[in-house]
Amino acid sequence: MSTHEALLSRRRRTGWALGACGVVSCAVGATLQALRPSLPFDPRLVTGLGIVLVGLGVASLLRGGLPRPSGDAARRLGVEELDERNVAIRRLAGSRAFFVSAALTYVLLIWVSFASNGQLPTLSEDGLWWALAATFVIPLGVYLASVIHSQRVM
Repeated sequence: MSTHEALLSRRRRTGWALGACGVVSCAVGATLQALRPSLPFDPRLVTGLGIVLVGLGVASLLRGGLPRPSGDAARRLGVEELDERNVAIRRLAGSRAFFVSAALTYVLLIWVSFASNGQLPTLSEDGLWWALAATFVIPLGVYLASVIHSQRVM
């Protein structure tokens, strides 16, 4: 098995493992929600973790070429994945996304700090949830937009 085929095979195995763990986590979360036990945490967190794991599994399967590619197709996918230009684009996009994530988190921390002193209004539970969700979703959007933009420009 070539290096490229091994890389794609490893990604497929990882994708199936993450997907299976995600499905199990979703089932456990749904069961906990249905049984309504008195837990010190919200059982929806377990379901949310399962959804994230399933998403990561699907992404890994797609990156590994879900339909098993032939020798030439596997080689092309592997070469494209390890291409220096593509690696540089992904690293640049990751750097931009990290900067945006750090900036959003810093702004949220400053807001909470000033709110605790009474200098800014306190965030409601829903407001805090949406702010935290934004600190997760916006950097993902920045990463994707940066990759797409850099692919066109470079």
